[in-house]
Amino acid sequence: SRARNLRFAAKSICDNKKEDLPENYHELLTVKGIGPYTAAAIASIAYGEEVPVIDGNVLRVFSRYWDFDNDISLQKTKNWLFEQLSPYLKEVPPSLINQGMMELGALICKPKHPMCSNCPLSTSCLALKHDTITSRPVKKKKPPVPHVNIGIGLILKGNKILIAQRHTH
Repeated sequence: SRARNLRFAAKSICDNKKEDLPENYHELLTVKGIGPYTAAAIASIAYGEEVPVIDGNVLRVFSRYWDFDNDISLQKTKNWLFEQLSPYLKEVPPSLINQGMMELGALICKPKHPMCSNCPLSTSCLALKHDTITSRPVKKKKPPVPHVNIGIGLILKGNKILIAQRHTH
């Protein structure tokens, strides 16, 4: 879906006869099809803007590193992490730290069977210290989609359509 949205954004920019892609995070967010993750990735990697990329990998790495039990699916948790990581981007080129954190989450701090012995953050990882690696990150489970049996009838006559739903008890 990310690639589809990015394609939509590129087409939108071309159709609107804009010459260039916006060069900062907040302007990128105004382009339909570009969300916070993509805007941060483009701004930090292409333009060196000091803005953290917050994706599933980064959420997992830092929920374990700081051993926080906030639900990572909540926007307020993502906003909090965005604020916490922002100061670190002043110390290292943003493209390097963002790409490094995404790769760390993808290759080392994996959802299942993380390779903590290979992690450069293991000596200061609070979840490793507290033995909570397997319970981080916290993500509220979505309720199951209910299964509903329905009956409908469809009658076509000329250019008219009648649709009726049979109520079940």
